[in-house]
Order: sequence, then structure tokens, then C-alpha cells
Amino acid sequence: MGREALDDIARRRRDTEANSEFYHLIGQHQPVRSRDLKVGDLIKIHKDQRVPADIMLLRTGDGTGEAFIRTDQLDGETDWKLRTALGVTQAGSDDDALLGNDFTLTAETPMRDIHKFNGKLLQSSTDQHFGVGIDNMMWANTVLASGPCIVGVVVYTGIETRQAQNTSKARVKFGLLESEINNLSKVTSYPGKRADVDFMYHYIGSQHTTRCAAYTGVYMVYFNITVLDPFFNHHSNQVCCDLNALLILVCA
Repeated sequence: MGREALDDIARRRRDTEANSEFYHLIGQHQPVRSRDLKVGDLIKIHKDQRVPADIMLLRTGDGTGEAFIRTDQLDGETDWKLRTALGVTQAGSDDDALLGNDFTLTAETPMRDIHKFNGKLLQSSTDQHFGVGIDNMMWANTVLASGPCIVGVVVYTGIETRQAQNTSKARVKFGLLESEINNLSKVTSYPGKRADVDFMYHYIGSQHTTRCAAYTGVYMVYFNITVLDPFFNHHSNQVCCDLNALLILVCA
């Protein structure tokens, strides 16, 4: 359990660091922490910077409308992925020009599939619709690998991102030995006195009882172990040694 606790602490520390990173929003002078991003924000991301949310690529700083991202932290693949901006959003004179355009993005509900996206971009002034696919999207926790910078619009944040949708709850590592001990033992409170601990060993055709007194402090432990396999009839001494060692650890 101690190891799981350390893993949880390390995971929490990484999450805190990621949520505290600063990003520049188009139209704002003060940087914003990633945890404060909202759907619809226009965010500027520089090369080698982590993408903090699921965003749609609107414009690249080099004017090509193309950018590569690293997705190894998302899907384990080391190959760079190409992402492209729509011509209607790339054609703006500068980043601030995106604020004046009356675009409306319609996206599908959050899902787990990182290789699929269906959306629609509407430009109200011209009443034109543009299809938005996976090639226009950058998922959270990917890294911009090319170009000086890009501008994108935040589509999903928090638990709605593809990364969060594919994150499973951490399981506690519980071995077979711990499970067997839990099934065979009962621990009850005991006032700080000298405790009598009874050990009862049951074997097929015979029964052995050992009684001893030991300081347990706060716990009194009872073991009642039944061996059903006839193999242990020929190895009962070895079994008793193993059980005694286990009980000494418990009572120490």
C-alpha cells in the first residue's frame, strides 16, 4: 500500500505542475494557467510546448497551415502526426484577425476514440459550412513539434478531453498472499495487555494445537488454517515451520 501511496503522490505532483503551466490567449495580455482554460478560448502554443486541452488548429505561425505534433505521451507512437488548418481560418492577416470572424464550431460529444472526430465550422457572415476532422485536431498532452507557433480554439477541457476519457482508475496492487491472509485471519482490538494467541492447525486425519503468550500491543490475531490437499500430509513439518514464521512476524 505504501508504494501505491507514493505513486499517487507523484501523480498528483505531475498533475499540479501541468495544471499550473501558463499559456497566452489571443486578445488578452495576461497569461492564463492551463487549469483556467475554457471552451472557446483562442490559445497560442509555441514549439515544444504541451497542448493543454483538446483544440482545433486554426492558424500556424509560418503561414503554411501545417504543423506536426508528437503523440507519444498519448498513444505511445513516436512518429510525428501532421495537422492542418482550414483555409478559411489560415487566411487571416494575423492572429488577432481570428477574433473578428464570426465562426461557430459544432463538435460531437466527448468520446474515447483518439483517431476520430466529426465537427462542423460555420462562418455566419457567409453562411458557409466547413467540415472539421481528425486532421484539424490536436489532443491534450501532445506536443507541438514543428513551426514557431500555432493558434487553436479550445474544444474540450478537463475530463472531456481524449486523454482523460482514456485514463482508467489506478488499481491497488493486491497479491494472492495478501488475499489468502485476509481470508484466514481476523484482527480485533485488544487493550494493551498480554495477549494469548491460539494457533490451530488442521490437517487431514490429524489435528495439532499450539498455545503461546506474546505481547501484541493492540491486536490479537487468530489463525484457523485448513489444508485440504493430501500432499501436505507428507510435508506437515515444513508447513508448520512456514506458519510459525508468519505468526512471529505478525506478533512481533
